[in-house]
Amino acid sequence: MSATQAPRFGRAPSNQQGHFTQSPTDIGWDAVRKELKEIDHGQTALVDSSDIERTHRARTLTRAHWKPQDQVAYCSNPVCKKKFGALDRKLHCRSCGQVFCDTCTQFKRKLDLKAQPDPDGTPYRVCEKCYDKGPQVFGRARDWKASFVTAREAGRRRRHQNSLKEPTVGSRLGVQDELDRLRRGFGNSAGSWLLSTVTELRGPLSVPDWQRSPHWENTKLVTVCHVCRTKFGVLTSKHHCKVCGRIICKACGADDLLIFINEATKDVCWALYGLEGCPEKEPSARLYLRCCSQCKEALQQIKAKELDRTDAPAVESDFMGDLCKAHDDLCRLQEKLEKQMPVFQEHIESLSIDKCSPRSGPHGTSPIKSLAKAQMDASDCITRYGLLLNQQLRRLRPTHKLHATLLSRVAQSKMLYYRDQLFLFRALKGSLSSTTPPEVLELVQHTVELQTITNVFIVMRQLSFEILHITEARSLDRELLETLMTVQRDEVCNLDMQAAVERCVKIGQSEDWAEHFKFSKELTSMRIKEKDTRIVKIHTWPRSLPKSQLEMRLHHRCYEIVEKVSCELEAKSSSRNFKSSKECIGLLKAQLETALPRDHFNSLSL
Repeated sequence: MSATQAPRFGRAPSNQQGHFTQSPTDIGWDAVRKELKEIDHGQTALVDSSDIERTHRARTLTRAHWKPQDQVAYCSNPVCKKKFGALDRKLHCRSCGQVFCDTCTQFKRKLDLKAQPDPDGTPYRVCEKCYDKGPQVFGRARDWKASFVTAREAGRRRRHQNSLKEPTVGSRLGVQDELDRLRRGFGNSAGSWLLSTVTELRGPLSVPDWQRSPHWENTKLVTVCHVCRTKFGVLTSKHHCKVCGRIICKACGADDLLIFINEATKDVCWALYGLEGCPEKEPSARLYLRCCSQCKEALQQIKAKELDRTDAPAVESDFMGDLCKAHDDLCRLQEKLEKQMPVFQEHIESLSIDKCSPRSGPHGTSPIKSLAKAQMDASDCITRYGLLLNQQLRRLRPTHKLHATLLSRVAQSKMLYYRDQLFLFRALKGSLSSTTPPEVLELVQHTVELQTITNVFIVMRQLSFEILHITEARSLDRELLETLMTVQRDEVCNLDMQAAVERCVKIGQSEDWAEHFKFSKELTSMRIKEKDTRIVKIHTWPRSLPKSQLEMRLHHRCYEIVEKVSCELEAKSSSRNFKSSKECIGLLKAQLETALPRDHFNSLSL
């Protein structure tokens, strides 16, 4: 029924004062009484009960083929044959109709209303035999976007109507005045260490006077939440909003209002947890207060105006642009993962090697090297996916509630996908370990480690030469170059790569250290000459960048590359190998992270 149609019977709508907008004579009370009387005696003609019963039968799974429970004393599974007792439930298989115990019906299959397998049907409880019957196919995909848009628009209209019925908190109370009251009270209580400790200890038992709003409501007089209108009960606790003083349920509020003392200026400040303006490091003198959702929206508007009035940094971050870029990068990696994982799985399934099998296939191909390459490609995609989650999504700072919600949903979706792919990769490696002889596994591991340390050597050598060229061409500070050259001076990657080649030679692989080292140096030179294969693509940066910002961007880019190299080296090699390279690269990562302020991770757009 639409909002413009009048109800057929029932109470007339009321205004905000609780009075009827129509007189009793306008709504026809005689007709209402007559209709209610007919409904009580079951003689109403609005809906025929036989029609309801026929409709219910038409939408319910058929039970005509079910075997009566009283004729069955044992489970129909020939392997189980459990005797039913007084406490054992007899359950029907919805497909074949036989009676089974609870353990033998822990399967579900999509069936139509005639109990036949249907990929577009509804999942029902079936036995193991019916579950394995026929091919398992997926149903059609459905686009729920239109339904979501309709539900969202309905929610907006409902919230708009509720806002017209009841004045908002911002119009009824001075949120700014209440916020000043909380700041003054916290400043007075936090001036003494003893007083602040007593305040924290008595918080769960009683609320201090400075946290009580002038509109503080009595707990005994309120029976429903002021936001969602949920009725309070034994399992629904009551909470006060420290800003407006109203009583709300636990779901309609959170401890998001942070009152703290700025250690630099010694001023009492406030922020909303997780939004812009919140300190990255938790202050020593702080207090989290509960506020309702309506007060939180008003506080977000106040904080946004405060940030607009302050001196904003020269580089303003585009949250939605950064989020869309991170999402597109993750989607491209997902496409690569969906191609690499089946290839890795196919190599494992097709590899039937035992101790007497040859180590080279037809036309001189090596199944070990193919398997190692497939494993390394899949591991590289998963590592890059996790790094992208950490480097881009976690460093985005939302400016208001909508941005925070959107970021949370995107991060949660991508994290679930990352966990699923990581679980599948580990399961495939476990399957490889269980079906392959130990010497073959050792050969695969050594091959992967050799490729990994070779990539580390090439990337670090290429990064050092590119920074050297940029430093000399732009007359920049040589501090970053000296930091990177520590890896090249010590030659730890060269020694570890030589040790990896020697291990591969011992187990029967045809590797030569001199040729391998020469090939790595030639590949590095080729990558430096081509602009598309360079690590630091300085030709894509604005030419008008000041020298200080250019140096900061180079620091940031070097930190990202070193972090990626460190994660790949840890993920693809055993803990006992490449200890010198891991220690040297870890030290380099710590030095770069110390030299680069954390504020620049969010302000730079690389």
